[in-house]
Amino acid sequence: MAQNNSKAAIIRRSHTITEVAKMKKLIGLIIVSLFLVGCTMKPITVDFKKLSRPDKPNWYLMCPKDFCNTKPDLVSPCFEANEGKLKAAWERVIAKEPRISKISETKEVTQYIQRSLVFRFPDYLSVQFIALNSDQSTLALLSFSKYGHSDFGVNKDRVDRLVKNIKGLLPVCRG
Repeated sequence: MAQNNSKAAIIRRSHTITEVAKMKKLIGLIIVSLFLVGCTMKPITVDFKKLSRPDKPNWYLMCPKDFCNTKPDLVSPCFEANEGKLKAAWERVIAKEPRISKISETKEVTQYIQRSLVFRFPDYLSVQFIALNSDQSTLALLSFSKYGHSDFGVNKDRVDRLVKNIKGLLPVCRG
């Protein structure tokens, strides 16, 4: 009987060691995954006049009327400010955003990566400033998740928040 108990104890210990080894592997994979997600992201070329809407709902587009080739989720507001003043207001607003970094800037489009708090998943944010005349301007914004199918409304909330904060700095066009 004592021999059976020690065999059972050895088998239990062996299972525990195997489970611990499996857990160590899993933790190692999670750490490597988090490291890879945290790596530098490369810019993705965005041309607001040549966008194609993906099948996934993790994408939110704000464009001036008739500016983008695809229907926006939101029509951009007009601001009573020239393009330079709008860009300055944008830079003040974007500087207050957490976990964001500029990854590219061309003559037309500036692109940022904003990472989620816990897992640091990257979301792309692209902006283009558009002069309407010498005293008015607007912007096109595209916010989308790099990974996953749904974003649980994060991209819409981001665009809404950024625009609201710009409206706090600049007057919106009348009429």
